[in-house]
Amino acid sequence: DSAGIRLSAKSSSIFSDASVVEKIKNRSITEEELAADTASPAGVLGLGITHSLGTREEVWEILAVNKFDSTRKRMSILLRSPPELGSIPILFCKGADSAMLDRRVIKDPSYIVIGDENPQERSRRRTNLDNEIVSTSNRDSNLSLQSHLGEFAREGLRTLVLGVRILSEDECSEWLVEYNAAATSIKERDEKLKGAATSIETKLHIVGATAIE
Repeated sequence: DSAGIRLSAKSSSIFSDASVVEKIKNRSITEEELAADTASPAGVLGLGITHSLGTREEVWEILAVNKFDSTRKRMSILLRSPPELGSIPILFCKGADSAMLDRRVIKDPSYIVIGDENPQERSRRRTNLDNEIVSTSNRDSNLSLQSHLGEFAREGLRTLVLGVRILSEDECSEWLVEYNAAATSIKERDEKLKGAATSIETKLHIVGATAIE
């Protein structure tokens, strides 16, 4: 509705813990660590998330929408979580695997197989990522995802890859200035909107993929 995207949720949100929100905002915890903790029933980081009973309603504010286009082959939406969940600006993005697993888009491209690149080339490329430390879970997740995407393609299914990026307030504010300027531009509006979308659809943490007939 006009207030934003309204959700009904039965499971607890990790953002309901003020200490977690604080860690997100001061960048002492990453999307990967959040994903690892919520994927385990017992948690792996000791974040202390408790499970609530009953259904609760959330309203996520829509800050901007980046429409799909044939150049990017992606679409994304920038939302702000409800005040009770930290008011965190988060970009949600989906698109074709070739567009989402692009080295310019994905947060950790170290273990993404590019075309028919051989293991030696991939290893050499990985050592040139400014000494970036890559976790075993990232490696396994990326390689597993690409394996599943290959299986889906062989079955003739249409796939979409999903990604997320948590922004700081400064990043969000600076990008919204660029986006609003593009949205209100009289000349070359579409190209400027594409440019704004491309500039924010980077450093994505890949969360999964879907496949449909």
